[in-house]
Amino acid sequence: MESHGKLEVKMGTLFSMLGLTRVRSQRRASCDDVFKRQPNETSEQKKDRQRRHMLCRYASLGHPNRKGALLYADAITEALKATLGTKGLSRIGER
Repeated sequence: MESHGKLEVKMGTLFSMLGLTRVRSQRRASCDDVFKRQPNETSEQKKDRQRRHMLCRYASLGHPNRKGALLYADAITEALKATLGTKGLSRIGER
């Protein structure tokens, strides 16, 4: 079984390959900006803001840039070809 450190390196490499790192950091900055602490917020407002901030950050995970989207599409296409065969895949395109 792999150590946590090695897994992080592999995930970082995968994110970089798919172009996720730059997009993720841009979206993280947007989340931080939108959900920054407001003056005089109540404890309930703070909890709600922090929850929404966390959801915003989670939503930004795994969103590829154009290059990454093409890699995803190619991988899906290859998996479909292997599963359906070339004839099955061409029939889908005819509809």
